[in-house]
Order: sequence, then C-alpha cells, then structure tokens
Amino acid sequence: MRFFTWLGLALLATAAYTYGASTSSRLTLALAAAGLLGWLTGYFFAPLVAYYRDQTQAHIDSARTELEGMKQRNHG
Repeated sequence: MRFFTWLGLALLATAAYTYGASTSSRLTLALAAAGLLGWLTGYFFAPLVAYYRDQTQAHIDSARTELEGMKQRNHG
C-alpha cells in the first residue's frame, strides 16, 4: 500500500518539477495524472480493498465454523 502512495507522491513531485522547468506540458500532465492515480491507489483504494478482504474472510471462517458444528450435531 505504501509503495503506491510514495510512488504517486514522487510522480507528483516530478510533475511539479517538469512544470516549473517549462518542459513538455503533455509530459507534465501525464506525470501528474500517474502520480495522482498512484497516490489515490495507495492512500484510499488499497486500504479499502484490504478491509473488505478481511471482512469477507471473517464471514467465510464464521460460515465454515457453523457448518462444522452442524455436521457434528447431525452425525455425531
């Protein structure tokens, strides 16, 4: 997660540098867009995905435990 955040911030800093150096505006825009996307991915989306993955795994584990209990009651 942090990798994307730092990569995004580095790309945004590079975009600011190229904008200040008056180089290609397309390059600046591309770097800024890539940096913003990387930062958003690392800062917002990756933690959300991890949270929902953990919640889903908890539900799966709970259902598995309940199923094992039902098997024990019915067969044992």
